[in-house]
Amino acid sequence: MEVAVDPASGLVLQLANRRSGRRHLLTRLPELALGEPGMGIVELEPFHPKRGEVAVSGRGVAARFREGQLAAERRVEVGGASVRYEFKVRNEGRERVPVRLRVALYLAPSRGGFWGEAEGATYSCRYFASYGYRGLMGTFSTTSVPEGARGFAFEKHSYRSRALPELRWFAALDAELREGVGVLCLTPGCYGVVEDQFFNLELNLVKPEEPLGPGEEASIAFELYAFSGLARVDHLSPSMAVAVESPSLALPGERYGGSLRVFPFRDLPGGVEAWLELVRGMASIGKRGYCVDRVPFGVRRLPLSVESLPPLRRFELGSARFETPEPLEWTMDRELYEVAYVKARVCGEEVARPFSINPDAAYVLRLLPEGLKRRARAILEFIAPVESEHMEREASLPLLAAFSRGSSLKRGRILRETPRLDPELARLALELLAERRELVERAASGRVDSRVASSAPVLLMALGYLVARDEALLKALRNLYAYMVEGVERGTYIDWFNALQGGGGASRFADYALALDIVGGELGGELLEGALWAFSWLRDELAKLTNAWAGNWEISEAAGLLALALELGGDRRSDPAFLKAYAAVLAALDSFLPDGAWPELAAGYHLYALESLLKALEVLKLSGAADLYAYEGRCGKPVVEKALEWLWGLATPEGRLPALEDSGEFKPPPDPFIIAGVRRGSPELLSIAGRLIREGARVSSPYAILALADSGTPLSSVAAAPPPPPRPRAAVFESSGRFVFRASDEPGSLYVVLDFGPQGGWHGHPDRLSFEVHRRGEAVVVDAGSAGYYSGLHWEWNRRSIAHNTVTLGASDHPEGGRGALLSLSWDGGRAEAVFEAPIAEGATLRRRLLVDAGAEIVALEDEVRGSGVFRWNLHLRGEVTAVSGRAIEVRTAKNALRVELPEWAEARVAEGWRGASERTVYVYYEAPVDGRRLMGGRIVFIG
Repeated sequence: MEVAVDPASGLVLQLANRRSGRRHLLTRLPELALGEPGMGIVELEPFHPKRGEVAVSGRGVAARFREGQLAAERRVEVGGASVRYEFKVRNEGRERVPVRLRVALYLAPSRGGFWGEAEGATYSCRYFASYGYRGLMGTFSTTSVPEGARGFAFEKHSYRSRALPELRWFAALDAELREGVGVLCLTPGCYGVVEDQFFNLELNLVKPEEPLGPGEEASIAFELYAFSGLARVDHLSPSMAVAVESPSLALPGERYGGSLRVFPFRDLPGGVEAWLELVRGMASIGKRGYCVDRVPFGVRRLPLSVESLPPLRRFELGSARFETPEPLEWTMDRELYEVAYVKARVCGEEVARPFSINPDAAYVLRLLPEGLKRRARAILEFIAPVESEHMEREASLPLLAAFSRGSSLKRGRILRETPRLDPELARLALELLAERRELVERAASGRVDSRVASSAPVLLMALGYLVARDEALLKALRNLYAYMVEGVERGTYIDWFNALQGGGGASRFADYALALDIVGGELGGELLEGALWAFSWLRDELAKLTNAWAGNWEISEAAGLLALALELGGDRRSDPAFLKAYAAVLAALDSFLPDGAWPELAAGYHLYALESLLKALEVLKLSGAADLYAYEGRCGKPVVEKALEWLWGLATPEGRLPALEDSGEFKPPPDPFIIAGVRRGSPELLSIAGRLIREGARVSSPYAILALADSGTPLSSVAAAPPPPPRPRAAVFESSGRFVFRASDEPGSLYVVLDFGPQGGWHGHPDRLSFEVHRRGEAVVVDAGSAGYYSGLHWEWNRRSIAHNTVTLGASDHPEGGRGALLSLSWDGGRAEAVFEAPIAEGATLRRRLLVDAGAEIVALEDEVRGSGVFRWNLHLRGEVTAVSGRAIEVRTAKNALRVELPEWAEARVAEGWRGASERTVYVYYEAPVDGRRLMGGRIVFIG
């Protein structure tokens, strides 16, 4: 075992099996940077320790903390096969204090790691627990069935919570990788609560509340064990982990068997005996749905043929096959009232694994088409209702779901006719494919993995095959669809439901559905049927995620779900999947602000949300289901037009978007302007696309190709479109709170943008009245932008108020909520003056007068601060400092030279800041005490 610990707090960040290299805890870097729960192993009650005294000695780490009259100590010790974790709280005060202890483990078994590196938990994740009460088979009570370990399938994205009373041990594993981690409880009377989250399990171990008198202690302790080679766990002890790997369901008329697999944590003597035990009692009746008056209690044993188990060496897997000598029976008067167990004595320890002898499943399996029986047999291996609650009447439901998919699947079509690409579009498709040659070649050669599958240009490949009939493209597509089908069958399919983004990449299912319309006839009947079967599972799974909460993920999910529902022939008037996705698209359209901005406000997320929305609108348009391109929402004109006008209206004279909020500086692609332009018949949008193309941007979206082909618009006509009309020198986007000034629309002109709007949700920054200045095609006064969510720099710097060009109370951040206001605006030719006001701290406001003189090439700020405290004036510049003279600092960049002039009384400080993840900036600031009202500010004068 190997443990990684945060040196500042002593928190356990990673738990690794050194033999296999698999990591079992999930650590999200944002939470680590902020010192918040959501990573590794943390204590949540009676308080969450963030900083303390951390000591490392030998194989252990000790951390001590204090809050009020409670002193806490965490000890972590590595012992080769296990890790011991103990959390102890002592009352050092004079009063009695009620204390409950709670420790949370954030598990991504076998796929854990720092956020950005891990695939996270997948659909092949299982967890098993030994908990609850002893059996009472002579009553109707159902709390005791089954006795021993209970198994649960990880329900990704469900946030389903389960309470595990009297928890003895817990084990989580990836059944596909056969790797996992076990938690052995050492504290009597503790209970567990487990929650299925986005991409991990949160296991809480809780010691119930008890009063602590002065000097008294309470503690909770457990041991962690890593194991390999097991697809489940039915027994966990300090000696070993044991799996009884046999199906959840036994079919009457067939022999039943499996393997006893043992992972030893120390050398063991070996030896095994095994049998079937059928326990008769009234507690089985409700589970099976039958009602009788009285069932006498009784136990029957049936023999099992079992292989011998030789002595075991530590960490070396042992295995013994077992099987019933005869086929199992099932009758109404005997097996109906019995609960079946595989019982074994392994290396001297008792193991029990309940299963179901189930005629329902046998009859359903008999009815399935031959092509589905193999998949059904795989489903029998793990059926959650039997594993968790022994709910045998529900045991056949997964088989019935497979039957409904297999027997009633009907293929719809999104593309009502095969696209016809003119030579220009055909050439573009092949050129774009040539740029992705490595991915195509890997897919064609059968080397498909998660990276290839999530990156392969599936729809583009289908268009390329349509025009070139290249067998390599068809082979690649076959392998990609086969990878999808196999992943769904095996429970390992995580692509685009990936660990990091939930359903954030789900719009790619639209690519797969449209590609199937193009090449489905070339895949072969079995693979086509398999793809539709996988689509049906994906549709049902995606329906759990898609909602109308209007984030950028939700639009991606809706686009994918729309396509899957339509491809499976869903009735547009009554199909739940279609209606849910359609509702989410309408909610997204209604969520754009009146000025066209996406409410997350970062330009990069505006573009991402808009691209997903356009996928959804194209799916609806191409299928004939609906045309929402004219939908106006709150915008007063079609949303897609207003959203693109916002994007272009915010851009610099060079057509680049400034780095504000969680967004870097970038140039938008022409594709969304093309799609919306041809669908709306908008010369203005097409003229913007033409300008972007002439300036070197590439058309790269297959949806732009389909829209051009469907509308009959030549790509060359877009590229040759007349220039878009000049944008106004001064523009105000009131809803999103953006003020823009351009000296002209010619590249290189002076450009200023200021943010006076709302924070922008999760992707916004506390940057009230911050601004950027661009000149000669480069940003010179710069915003911090985003370093990416996997970087500590993002949380420690980029999202701080002092990383923006604004005023702060000391180094504290602006408060969340609220927004600024534009109080006045006037401009005349190349000169503009605007006054803004915004809250910057509790009881403090900033009134900022911005003066831009394009002729004199000066940007001046007069800042009136009202409040009490020491306030800081912050400015961030690209380039290098060339001179510091009194209150003036001169800076030179690749294309510009400028001087920052500060008030005479200001004591300027020059430090280092960051833009994005890697660019260092010049950070100029000064501080001033304020008691009531004070003027601050500065001027940026261009000198070269």
